Amino acid sequence: MLWLRVFPLLTAPFALYLLMALGGGDAVASGHAPLLQMHMATGSLLMLNGGDIVSVVTVLALALDFGATANSDATSIVRLCLDGGLAVLFVLLLLLVSKFATASFLLLTIAALLEFMVGAAIMAVSARRDVSYAR
Repeated sequence: MLWLRVFPLLTAPFALYLLMALGGGDAVASGHAPLLQMHMATGSLLMLNGGDIVSVVTVLALALDFGATANSDATSIVRLCLDGGLAVLFVLLLLLVSKFATASFLLLTIAALLEFMVGAAIMAVSARRDVSYAR
């Protein structure tokens, strides 16, 4: 189960985006017909299209991933390297592939870059704390 701790959670919204984008049509494009509708207590109707659903899953995955960055062990370092690779992949897809040039994928790319940068900063502070305790 070690691979599950190393596995970046932002690959889940990426896989969801791939399914929607490559599944046909523009399900993740803004203004697309809603995929999910919920009646709110106020009587209004909340409508979510594919891009909105990917954005919600992205925020949830980012929140869960931030909780795993406080360690400086080997697993966390490998995870940080995978997060960096995922961020580079997302930037390349956003810039070079037209199916990925959407606001939803831009948000996913920004989340991946934030996860890498904040994860590296947290890990550096955590490693400095570990070294200071070892003295």
